[in-house]
Amino acid sequence: MCSQTELLVTEGARSEGNREVELFRMAQRLDEKSLQVPAFQREYIWTGPRLLEWMKTVENGKAIGVLVTYQIKGSGPVFLADGLQRLTATNYFLKNPVGHGRSYGPDQARKYCENFSITVQHRHYEDHEEAMRAFQNLNKGTPTTPAEFHKGEIASSVVGKEAYSRIPQVVATMETQRLGRKSLGRKKRSTQLRDALGLFYQYSNQYEGTTFWQISKEQPNDEGAGDSIESLLMQHLQGWTLQQLKERIGAFGRFLAGEMALLDSLVDETNQRGKAASPTFLRWIMHLAIWRKNNGRPITIYQEFLRSLLLLLNEYNTFTSSFVLPNTTPLFRLTLATDSLSNLARLCEYLDSPLMNQQRRRSTPRVSGYDDSHIVPFSVGGNGQTVAEPAALNRSRGAKPMRISTDNEC
Repeated sequence: MCSQTELLVTEGARSEGNREVELFRMAQRLDEKSLQVPAFQREYIWTGPRLLEWMKTVENGKAIGVLVTYQIKGSGPVFLADGLQRLTATNYFLKNPVGHGRSYGPDQARKYCENFSITVQHRHYEDHEEAMRAFQNLNKGTPTTPAEFHKGEIASSVVGKEAYSRIPQVVATMETQRLGRKSLGRKKRSTQLRDALGLFYQYSNQYEGTTFWQISKEQPNDEGAGDSIESLLMQHLQGWTLQQLKERIGAFGRFLAGEMALLDSLVDETNQRGKAASPTFLRWIMHLAIWRKNNGRPITIYQEFLRSLLLLLNEYNTFTSSFVLPNTTPLFRLTLATDSLSNLARLCEYLDSPLMNQQRRRSTPRVSGYDDSHIVPFSVGGNGQTVAEPAALNRSRGAKPMRISTDNEC
């Protein structure tokens, strides 16, 4: 019986360096197993959409990245250190392009892969352990934060670049004197930057919802394109001039300044001046203020809610985003989040505030075929019946306006 090693396709020493090779040839070598997969390589994990995105870049000749191969001590089998996902995806596509959303067959798919050359870096190692360490170093680079990952979706246009630069500055200005911690970690800075864009989008687009686009996470382009806050904001800014953007950012800044001034006055009123706030608490308040405006909640009810919330936090050293609701059984810890107001209903219930449940004024129900623009007012009808007049179309056919008698008439 032959050993695994004896079955490997051996080759003479390949020189170290970079060379351009047809993508089709490299995929074929992997399929034929003349290009070996070392044990430290991860399994194939790309989903269908990711495969399709890769092949789109091959079709238009704009795929990027390199493949990395190696040999032990300069000769013998050639192993694939980096590029397994791309080559495996290419083979799946070559065999069944129609099954992956294309209108052409394998022959055309092969032509695309033959016409695209990819850089192959070849290395020599003493053993597989050395190769594995090189592989780990290759893949352990500083990962991008969600803000870095999605930056290109908005900062690639003049208007988008201005929005990406100015909006976070405006929001940060509101926090300068109120934050407890002056320096934030890299991940937190990413979240805060994206949340600033979310605040502006919520304000400018008059968004009425209570969840805010998962700004602490990435939305991968292969499955979540268009879902990121950067993409949504860029769509919102389509057609805007720089002047229009600056005017809207100015209005946004003035609104936040007014809301922060209200917060400060309530802090003074509750005798908590000088008390610092956590970054999440301040952003939650900003989202809440915009939500209140967009949903038409009365400012008096909102102000009373804030006062009650600040009094609830009186026993804490800071205005924290995580606190216990006293006298709950069992004790309930409520945590505010930057990207959601989902716990607002629970907090309103505890504080006995109608802020969340305050209903907009009910409009007069419309009756099919009637026009309610001439409903007899109370001042005329007194306590009598009020009804809708016939619609304009019915009046044009001869219907007369309806007259309501009052108690004063004989």
